[in-house]
Amino acid sequence: MTERGTSSSKTSAICPVCNLLPLHKLNTENPDLYIFPVSLVLEELDFNSVEQFGPQCDLCRLLVALRTHWLSEERDRPLAYDGTLYWSPCGRSQPRLRYTDHSYLGLCVDFDSILAKCIERRHADTDPLSDRSSRLVKYWMSKCERKHSACFRVNAPLPTRVIDVGDATSETLRLVETEEMGDKVGKYAALSHCWGTCRAFLTQRANLGDRKRGFTMTDLPATFRDAVRVARSLGIQYLWIDSLCILQDDLNDWEIESAKMAGVYENATLVVAAVNAADDGEGFLKERKRHYLPVNIRSASGRMARIFIQPAVTRDTSYPPLHNRAWTLQESYLGTRKIFFNSFDLQWECRQAMWYELGKENRRVGNSLQDVLPKRLENGGISYHGWYVTVQNYTARAITYESDKFPALSALAQRVAQHSKDTYLAGIWERDIARGLLWCREVRRKFRRNESSAPFSNTGRKPQRAVYLAPSWSWASFPGAIGFQSADPSTVNIEILPCLEFIGSKVEVPGKNPFGAVGSCSITLRAPLLSLEYNGDWGGIMANSESAANRSWCHNLVFCPELQDIDIGVVSSFDYPEEPKGQLRALPLALSCCETGHFYEMEKYDCKETEAHKVWHKVHGVIISTHEGQPTSYERVGCFTIWPIEISVFKSILEGVGSHVVRLV
Repeated sequence: MTERGTSSSKTSAICPVCNLLPLHKLNTENPDLYIFPVSLVLEELDFNSVEQFGPQCDLCRLLVALRTHWLSEERDRPLAYDGTLYWSPCGRSQPRLRYTDHSYLGLCVDFDSILAKCIERRHADTDPLSDRSSRLVKYWMSKCERKHSACFRVNAPLPTRVIDVGDATSETLRLVETEEMGDKVGKYAALSHCWGTCRAFLTQRANLGDRKRGFTMTDLPATFRDAVRVARSLGIQYLWIDSLCILQDDLNDWEIESAKMAGVYENATLVVAAVNAADDGEGFLKERKRHYLPVNIRSASGRMARIFIQPAVTRDTSYPPLHNRAWTLQESYLGTRKIFFNSFDLQWECRQAMWYELGKENRRVGNSLQDVLPKRLENGGISYHGWYVTVQNYTARAITYESDKFPALSALAQRVAQHSKDTYLAGIWERDIARGLLWCREVRRKFRRNESSAPFSNTGRKPQRAVYLAPSWSWASFPGAIGFQSADPSTVNIEILPCLEFIGSKVEVPGKNPFGAVGSCSITLRAPLLSLEYNGDWGGIMANSESAANRSWCHNLVFCPELQDIDIGVVSSFDYPEEPKGQLRALPLALSCCETGHFYEMEKYDCKETEAHKVWHKVHGVIISTHEGQPTSYERVGCFTIWPIEISVFKSILEGVGSHVVRLV
């Protein structure tokens, strides 16, 4: 592929083609200014001059190539790609200018243009559901069905309830219960959206009959109306919206249907993601500001091709509302095919490809269920790395009701359990229990515009909950964002201590969703325990303004008596600023390897030159405190790291403290 252009962004003369175009109108700061299309008739151009300016103007070279093509025997086919792409008019073709120069003007075409193989950028309409946009989505759907065996399904089981949207002329929509239908399979779209504060049209037990008898478009909030329009434009008869298809005042129905969420999104013909709407009253089919010059290239024989000249698209760098919400995370992972309505373009994701309305194509798949499922290792073990990364992402999102923490992730948990045949223990997995316990609170101070800081900006105080949410050892018990040691790139290959033994668990699930809300929970381990004592006054540390501002609660506040002889410290981090009431213990769980040789740790820890060749390790674990005065019952209060230490030294310490039965609640 080649790109031709002058060595300077400035040219000594403007080509005869660009002289015919009102390019100056594209420099206006008024994006609402409509520029009338311009026609270029090839036979009326001086092609001696056009060819002369070819080296500095991609548009001139394109006209030469198109004229030659229309005179050839291949005239009825699209213009073939010969290794050259056409980017910009008059010297604006240097790649760096596409991203650094505000005066850059680019060539764009429709996705189905005869010039699409040699002009890479695509034109996007101001209307995200224009005829052209609908054709593009249908093209993507057809391409996926033809080429992606992992995505295509002719028909799938319909959810318990769906909305029959009819066609574009239908005035009435109806909520349909599929048990009452003769055919319980078909094509349907599922909406992924932010509820926001809008509660204008919910289905409840009392109005279920009214919903089934029918309602109109004007009854619906804007986002729902837009979803109906999308389904109709794509010829999809049924639409699933959670707040309309699940009874919102019936806990029994809600638990049953939330347990089916995985199948709803996996089986959907298309998941419609309202990315740019923060509230259901907002709508997502918003006008997109576009400033462009349409140019119709014609020949005397009646042939025509259309290009668009436009400034570089200014993308919205704010954080999309849909990606702020905890509930929508599993929807993005589970959907087989997804169409994202962004502020500036449409984006397609399926299990095998990503396509963008503005022309970019990427074979790297975005959020996919395969990213979450555990992977088999060469040594026969299993890695839950994808699950830990997903949970980190999940806890960084905002959630309205804390009681939804497990239900909003239950569909993904269900699929992981089916794949791994493992037991789900309040957010972690029995066969990887140690890594699941190794989480810590996350602290962030920089956020993208409109990104939710709520998961990070909690006051830090331990919540006094009237209803049980999660055991202390589960990440779900913490009211904010967390991180896993095993998801940290520097400690991915952590090794579980061989002396750690899982004895059993007790997890009560009061509802009908086995991966939903939990009751009383505990796990029992056999493991060594280290003593911990305070290294200073808790109140004095908490009074430190810097510590409080950074929420770095009590780092290095404790020391381990068993480590005093070798002068190795304990890096500790407590979950909450309140002083734990019980007796502290350190529960070591895993090891990870530090760097060796002459590294910064030598200076930091005054290691001798003769010790530089040694392999140093970190010991990772959780800080626990006796629970309600019971000597063998503990609750988690924080986490710790001991480093640098040699394995042989640490092994001798563990042999000295022995093994204990530990019940965590």
